[in-house]
Amino acid sequence: MEKNQQLLCCFFLIIIPSVILGQDVKMIRGKVEGDAIQGYAINIVNYTRQKGTTNDELGFFEIPVKVNDSVVFSSVQYNEYVWVVKKEDLDKELVVIPLISAVTMLNEVNIRDTELTGFLGKDSKEIQVNPYVSNRTLGLPFLDLEPLPKVDRVLFTAKSGILDYPINLLNGTIKRLKKHKNIHEKRSLVSKGEKIMDPVFFTETLGIPQELVTDFVYYCEEDAKFKQLIRIGDLLVLMDFYQKKAKQYKEHKQLD
Repeated sequence: MEKNQQLLCCFFLIIIPSVILGQDVKMIRGKVEGDAIQGYAINIVNYTRQKGTTNDELGFFEIPVKVNDSVVFSSVQYNEYVWVVKKEDLDKELVVIPLISAVTMLNEVNIRDTELTGFLGKDSKEIQVNPYVSNRTLGLPFLDLEPLPKVDRVLFTAKSGILDYPINLLNGTIKRLKKHKNIHEKRSLVSKGEKIMDPVFFTETLGIPQELVTDFVYYCEEDAKFKQLIRIGDLLVLMDFYQKKAKQYKEHKQLD
C-alpha cells in the first residue's frame, strides 16, 4: 500500500509540472495581411520553440506560442517580420500580422510609339534610333546616386589636391579623419543591428537589461560575422547569432 502511494506521489510530481508548463503554451490563430496576399505561402517560424507552419490561401494560420516567443514571417514577396508575443495577444481571437511587399527596383525602360510589323528586316529600317540622353551623357550630377556621407566627403576633400594631401598626411589630419570614419561606420552598423529587432526581443527573449541593449549590440559588432549578417538581413540567422552572443555577454557582465 505504501509503495503504491509513493508511486502515485511520484506520478503527480512528474505530471503536474508538465501540465502547468503546457498550459503556458497556447495554440493561437492569426492572419497575415498584405498586398495580394491570397495565393502566397508565408514561412511562419516560432524561433523560440523551433515550431513552424504556413498560412492557407486566405492568409489564416495557427501556431503554438508563449509570451515573449519570437515568431518570424518570411517570404520572397514580402519583407521579413518578427512578432514578439505579448500577454494580451494570447487573449485575442485573431492576431493580425501586417506584411510589407518587398520592393524590387527595375531598370529604366524607354518606350517608343513606333508601330512594328513583326518582320525584323523591315522594322529595323523603319526605327529611328536617337541617342539616349541621361545625366551621365550630359555631364550633369548623377541624381540616382546616393551622396557620400559627410565624413566621407570631408576625407575625400582632405585627400584631394597636390598640396592638401601631403600636408594633411603629415599633420595627422588624414589619420584622424579615417579614425572618425571608422567610428561613424561602427555606430551606424550598431544602430541598424539594434533597430532591425523588436526591443522586446533583446529584453525578454534574450534577457538583456534595457539599459544595456546598445552595449550588447556593440559587443556583437566586435565579431567579424556581424557586419555580414546585417548586410544579408536574414532575421532567423541573426536571431540565432544574437542568442549565442547573449549567453557570452551575460557571462562577461555577470548578469546571471
